[in-house]
Amino acid sequence: VELRDTRTVAEALARSKQ
Repeated sequence: VELRDTRTVAEALARSKQ
């Protein structure tokens, strides 16, 4: 997993919470 992918996943999780 690349750092860019990790950042994208973090954003996806934040949106999922909302």
